[in-house]
Amino acid sequence: MDNQIRYVNERARRWDMARDGEEAACSAVAQQIANIVQVPVTFQRYDVEWFSVFPPETCDWVRGCSDYVLWWDAGYLYAEIKIKAQRYHKTVTGGITKRGSTVARYGCESFYLDVEPVYTNMCEFTRRTGIPEESFLLFFVTEDHENIMAISLAEVRSLVANGWHGIPLSVFAEGYGHPAYLIPVDACHTLTSATSDWCISCCTPDRAAPRTS
Repeated sequence: MDNQIRYVNERARRWDMARDGEEAACSAVAQQIANIVQVPVTFQRYDVEWFSVFPPETCDWVRGCSDYVLWWDAGYLYAEIKIKAQRYHKTVTGGITKRGSTVARYGCESFYLDVEPVYTNMCEFTRRTGIPEESFLLFFVTEDHENIMAISLAEVRSLVANGWHGIPLSVFAEGYGHPAYLIPVDACHTLTSATSDWCISCCTPDRAAPRTS
């Protein structure tokens, strides 16, 4: 199957999953964190709160808002939910694709993260709101919620600046629309193996709220 056709099919599939599955996926994230920290974790849709004040049609940066905010007695954690049906396998071995693109050898699979506008908007949103990038987490969740992996925006920024174990981060756009960073799976945290200390370290004491002045 042509890569462009595969991308269109996979994009439609991702949109369907996002529309139908984000709340359930975030609930699974919250429950897993609750199991780790041993206290109830509450979550709430967050982007609609910002979109009602800053319309995305006129404020592109607000699209970088996280889908949800979670909280417990340690503070707040901002959660961007990425429901992923597939991982990119070529980064296990690296090499040249059939279309001539060079892919870095990470030694592990990777997740896609669009450079524009997704990554840049998240960076701009946290800059404008003062939300610590360490507290803005991307959660890669399988459809069955059995595998949940997380990486903070601060860690993504470090990968962009410094690479993965000295290997520059690959940017891939071969038939898949927008150029995307390939985020190494091994650079992410497996939620089932996370510690209470790590979960607490991701929290911030403040909840950012939209204000027009």
